[in-house]
Amino acid sequence: MRWNRVFWVGAAVVAGVVLAGIAEVCYEDVTVSGAGAPWANATLSYREMYNGRPLFEARSWVGDIIHYVYAGFEAFPSGGVWFVTAYYEDRGTGAFCVVSYINHSHAATLPQWGWTLYDCSADDCGGISGLPAPRVSGGEPCGDLLTPCGTCGFLDRCFAEGEAPSQEGGLAVFAVYEAGELITGACTTADATGAPVDLSPVTLTWYAVTIADPSDIREPIDTRVLRADADGVYRFALETAALPPGIYDLRLGSPGADSRWIRVLVVEAIDEGE
Repeated sequence: MRWNRVFWVGAAVVAGVVLAGIAEVCYEDVTVSGAGAPWANATLSYREMYNGRPLFEARSWVGDIIHYVYAGFEAFPSGGVWFVTAYYEDRGTGAFCVVSYINHSHAATLPQWGWTLYDCSADDCGGISGLPAPRVSGGEPCGDLLTPCGTCGFLDRCFAEGEAPSQEGGLAVFAVYEAGELITGACTTADATGAPVDLSPVTLTWYAVTIADPSDIREPIDTRVLRADADGVYRFALETAALPPGIYDLRLGSPGADSRWIRVLVVEAIDEGE
């Protein structure tokens, strides 16, 4: 299997101002469950369109443990197959395991059933056979959307008109904060007509990011559950005082809705006395 390593960047420009996290394409998160190779079971988020169909991924790198799961459609001259491919690597022990499942459906979205084992190399993971094949759910076009209502998209801060966000790794940085400043923002939930809907809870997960080739490395810091206020708005405020300077990703998500990735930069506080 092969896949495009170009990252999807969700952004929009309104009146010359780049807004954080706005996307034109939306798919529900995908859940892979019941696979005989346990590292294939994960929740994946939409990344980009690939071969005319949505590509989903889950990626983490914590300490020596690297874990990637991809789900998408691989096209061939004779047709094509849906695939779920998962990698697990422990750099401390040298263990490396990979498993691939395929489905010959030509549906526009990921099929739930009918998956078969394509390949399993798991000698370092207890000789797991990879069976049974998984069940896959989700991955449908979003019926309900996370709608930004911060000052600048999902955030309350953005670059001024005429200033462009800098590209840092796979995503653009949409706002810069000095250590000690709050990262604040807000969203609502609405259907395709714009009518508000209750999608509680909305989750906010944030990550420390290390820029790497070919994939940025995200280490989770914290996950918070956001509840709507009396006006139906989900607001958040993140402390930066204890954070070292660096790049951080925020992920907003909700069951049945889309996910939004927002990259920010935290810099050392400026001493006004200097």
